[in-house]
Amino acid sequence: MKKILAMLLALAMVFALCACGQTEEAAEEPAAEVAEEPVAEVEEAEDVVEEGAEIEPLDITFNCTYAETEIGGELAQYFADQCEELSGGAITVNISFGETLFTSADQLDAVGTGAVEMCELGHSNHSDVLPLLCSFPDYAPDSIQNALDYFNYLLFDNAETSAILTAEAEAAGVKYLNVTAGGANAFVAKYEFDSLDSLIEGSTAFGNMLGDKYIKLGIANVVAVFPWDYYSSFDTGLMDSTQMGSSAMFSMGVQEVAQYWMYDNTYTAGNFFTVNLDWWNGLSAEQQAVLQQAADAVEAYSVECYTDALATEASDLEAAGCTLIEMTDEEFDRWWSAILTSNESEALANGETNGNVEDVEVILAAVEEFTAGGAVAAEGASGEMSGEPSGEPLDESGTYTVEIDGEETEVGLEFAELTDTSKSFTISYGDTVVTGVLEKGVWTADNDADQELVEAVQAAYQGYTGAGVATGE
Repeated sequence: MKKILAMLLALAMVFALCACGQTEEAAEEPAAEVAEEPVAEVEEAEDVVEEGAEIEPLDITFNCTYAETEIGGELAQYFADQCEELSGGAITVNISFGETLFTSADQLDAVGTGAVEMCELGHSNHSDVLPLLCSFPDYAPDSIQNALDYFNYLLFDNAETSAILTAEAEAAGVKYLNVTAGGANAFVAKYEFDSLDSLIEGSTAFGNMLGDKYIKLGIANVVAVFPWDYYSSFDTGLMDSTQMGSSAMFSMGVQEVAQYWMYDNTYTAGNFFTVNLDWWNGLSAEQQAVLQQAADAVEAYSVECYTDALATEASDLEAAGCTLIEMTDEEFDRWWSAILTSNESEALANGETNGNVEDVEVILAAVEEFTAGGAVAAEGASGEMSGEPSGEPLDESGTYTVEIDGEETEVGLEFAELTDTSKSFTISYGDTVVTGVLEKGVWTADNDADQELVEAVQAAYQGYTGAGVATGE
């Protein structure tokens, strides 16, 4: 997890400032070392990079495969701007946009060998080098934020999976600084459909390169089509339906040749800001703190970018005359089951081949834990909501029904923002008041004795919001 190195960085900066008579409150800034306990804490920039701290000059070459106008390019530029601001101009990030330096297939090796210091890594191209990072679905249910929380949980917050994935990255000579959000996924067809069943029944040529999960869903004829050929394949009739990232399809103009769209309630994440490990270890504590804090700021900004883009995309689809079909909860359960079943079979088979099946099993168990019941499973929670919530997905304050000592009890839940990626919460019922912190999918009570209650409320909350399903087991 990122906490331990963060503490060391903060302490190093305090010592550096003591000679100037300056002090700093304890700050915990994420870095990539794995801690024993899965507790993630991220402080805002001013609490990590102390004003007046001595930052040595640093020039960074950053390989970005996105164009400047794409969200991925905007995130790279935002990182560069944050580094300059936090370092007082001492750190300069020189971005190579649009695969002008290294392609998406080459950039992991480029960073690992030190040909460049950083990149925005799309990991799906590198299953040969990072098979464990590619062993779980690169999307998650419910929301853009939940997909980000899902990746953070596996990569940083869960001690077991973090250790496994960190070791794999280190063997490749790299280190991940963050996870960035992504967009939504959708089923699309040329023909009219109004449900998942009618989509399946109407498909005669479902185009995709990854067919097993679609076959498990019940689609009979999956034809091999590369994503960049989707427009022409729809236009010529080579395929009549598919499923993919909606923003990618929209940018290709697929809405012109296939006008029935069903968002499937899964959202992508990944595109890790990745650094050369040896280079990182050679930086000063102050330089590391700047880069890590800038990466954390990018992570939060990515949610904002993709949330805005998705809202605009849906409006543009309707303006283009497309029909948007809503996926029901029952349909999503079928789809997510097909995804997990297909992924598990492939991941375990690859694990046998690569000799790391035990690590794969640990990762798959964590995926099931997070997506089925949240990062911390709870016993005895009803998962039902009484009263109307308000706010965004990480701010569903309201009254939840939770089973306490065998009796259903109405429990109040209130959130307050701490940082871009964390919130404090207050749980209250009767004369009892419990407080804690929600950080990247992990709910932690301030008092260990209250953790069981927190887990029950968490399950109820997630059962209502869709961030996870309270099983009541």
